[in-house]
Amino acid sequence: MDILGILYLDHDPAACLFRDGKLIAMAEEERFIRIKHADGHFPINAIKYCLKQGNVNMKDVDFIAIGWDVNAYVERIPAFFSRLREEYRGIIDDGSIKWQEKIIERFQPETYTKLIINELVKNGCKKEDIPKIEYVDHHCSHAMTAYYCSGFKDAIAITVDGHGQENCTVLWKITDGKFERIREFNIPQSLGWYYAAFTKFLGFRVYDGEGQTMGLAPYGSPNKKFRQHIDKILKISGDGYEIDPTYICYGKKTHDKYYTDKFSDAFGEKPQKGNFTKDHKDIAFESQDKLEKAAFNLVDFLLRKTGIRNLCIAGGVALNCKMNGYIWKNSSLDSIFVQPVSADDGTAFGAAMAVYLKHGGNPKNFEKLEHVYLGPEYTNEEIEKALKKSNLRYERVGDIEKRAAALLAEGRIIGWFQGRMEVGPRALGSRSILADPRKEEMKDLVNNKVKFREPWRPFCPSLLYEKADDYLVKPHESPFMILTFHIKDDKKNKVPAIVHVDGTARPQLVKKEINPRYWKLINEFGNLTGEPIVLNTSFNIKGEPIVCTPEDAVNCFLTTGIEALAIGDFLVEKQAQYKNHQSKNEQA
Repeated sequence: MDILGILYLDHDPAACLFRDGKLIAMAEEERFIRIKHADGHFPINAIKYCLKQGNVNMKDVDFIAIGWDVNAYVERIPAFFSRLREEYRGIIDDGSIKWQEKIIERFQPETYTKLIINELVKNGCKKEDIPKIEYVDHHCSHAMTAYYCSGFKDAIAITVDGHGQENCTVLWKITDGKFERIREFNIPQSLGWYYAAFTKFLGFRVYDGEGQTMGLAPYGSPNKKFRQHIDKILKISGDGYEIDPTYICYGKKTHDKYYTDKFSDAFGEKPQKGNFTKDHKDIAFESQDKLEKAAFNLVDFLLRKTGIRNLCIAGGVALNCKMNGYIWKNSSLDSIFVQPVSADDGTAFGAAMAVYLKHGGNPKNFEKLEHVYLGPEYTNEEIEKALKKSNLRYERVGDIEKRAAALLAEGRIIGWFQGRMEVGPRALGSRSILADPRKEEMKDLVNNKVKFREPWRPFCPSLLYEKADDYLVKPHESPFMILTFHIKDDKKNKVPAIVHVDGTARPQLVKKEINPRYWKLINEFGNLTGEPIVLNTSFNIKGEPIVCTPEDAVNCFLTTGIEALAIGDFLVEKQAQYKNHQSKNEQA
């Protein structure tokens, strides 16, 4: 059974091909069209890639799966918003409800189905070849990926995001594939909106800059003045939380749909062009701290209610790795799994899972998610063609891992382009920029010369799986850079470039059997330096998607301070004669 999963009319449109319970291919549209998040774009390039990777045409596909239940927008959701308007009449501005009610119009089943079909036909599909389109509850789609990708038999789960249909957070008990909703938190009780309000206030883009809020938070400190306001916005109770929507919905004076005038009055002036005062850093700290405690409280409630000690998490808020690390460090869990493609793009394959089961698929065919190398890869011939087109001097290397490791040990910054591209927001050793973590100044060098981003943004390490105990406090399997851990005291000074200001890091633990080439690179670096760990950041600059093709990689190499490019079996080093290819930093 071939199922094409799609996310459309949302940020981060994506597609996947799900075959007989296995994920064959998946990619986000942004990687192909080179527009960050690709808001509003139909994922046609991602669809074409997935079909090509699976060696099928649209007529071979059995179903198309969408992780939004558009049928709910006929009666249930309009009735829900009608009740919401009455409940909050005079409490929150009516613009907040109107903003959400616009979604009802675009998600009408007939309208949405027609839109999908028209987009496919416009891009070359025959209408008669398009299979039946099936719709799946949004949070159910998230929960499918959280549970079935975890490898757990019994688990508690949290799906938490801005919203999906009326749900914002859902607590689950899952026993041997049986899903039970324990509790739901509905609009406007959204932890995603709560965090989005602070993200927007601090000057970052919502549904993109939440990671920046998280990165800024450790530079702040406890602040009673701001904590008093945050305690009013987000109240934690024994079995959940309650959000005061008078702070986080539409503001008449602020003209902002993410926070109100009351919010603005509480927290004062916004930062100007990224110039953060101590107050702004403290606001980030307090908002992050309260999110962590609210999420922990939900886990504690599920632990007490069910006795199950395996936790899985999905939904956009699950990308908050500090929150995930806090839960793991402070709870009595036996194990934790955070779905790495946990934002809405992940609902594409969660919906495909649900449709597969609905039509008689065997859940025993589902596999634990060991990696996310699901995107395109390129042959050496294709890579060499791109290198020749760019008139670059290059050499073919017999042992690219060893050569790259030697360059890293010399303090060079390297672009690493190998194998199938990762899906999701983290670069995991296929489309990565690498550097030596032993040099404290390397963090500033990479931020300034390569990424062109804020100096306080942290970098992550890729570490050999076998060496996790040497570096991490309370280590746990962490292949996806989505859990933070404290770095052991005896290692902080040895790899300072990957240690954040609060003493933590967000590691990728690399297994030899999963990514042998990347594992060998890190191992060779360890042989040379005594530290089997490298600084790893995504192969892109601020505001652009991670590179996809060899041409993308070459362009990023030529326009940044990356000093060498290890691409397939080829090595390119910047030489003095490449004066016509100056980096942005050099031009400045």
